[in-house]
Amino acid sequence: MKNDIFTCINATTFKIEKMKNYFIVDKKLANTISILNKKGYYTEICDSAKLFKPFLIANIIHNLIEEKLIEINDEVKEKLKKVIDIVDYESTIIIFKDKYLFNKLPEGFKVVENGLYYNLKILKDSPNIEFKSLVELEIENEKSLKALETWADKLPIKKDGTDNI
Repeated sequence: MKNDIFTCINATTFKIEKMKNYFIVDKKLANTISILNKKGYYTEICDSAKLFKPFLIANIIHNLIEEKLIEINDEVKEKLKKVIDIVDYESTIIIFKDKYLFNKLPEGFKVVENGLYYNLKILKDSPNIEFKSLVELEIENEKSLKALETWADKLPIKKDGTDNI
């Protein structure tokens, strides 16, 4: 993403400095974005999943259950799981300038239009309402980011005029 909104201030001199031909990216995605752009898969926007929202939702639901404000039976459990499933995730997102057709994606990622997405979800794959711990979320997030970087590293260099990989 070209930086037309932000400007840089030197941390030593506090002078405003013009940074031409630079763009700002999420630190956790910097190497992956660099690899993709060097190989010709130009990106516009990127952001890595944050742990706060899924963890906050888990805490709210857990506290409602603990305080007995929600009574869990089979019907409530299924409805609650559906509601949580809709709102509980954070996404790692890379939006490309063009639509690319990739033969293979990193595990857990999906393509929608010209975007690549990974949804980090708080619910465990379980018949009950079980939440991942903060440590489990962090491990999953780091694993998905590493898989993304490995995938980007293995992509061939994009040839001009082609969109099939």
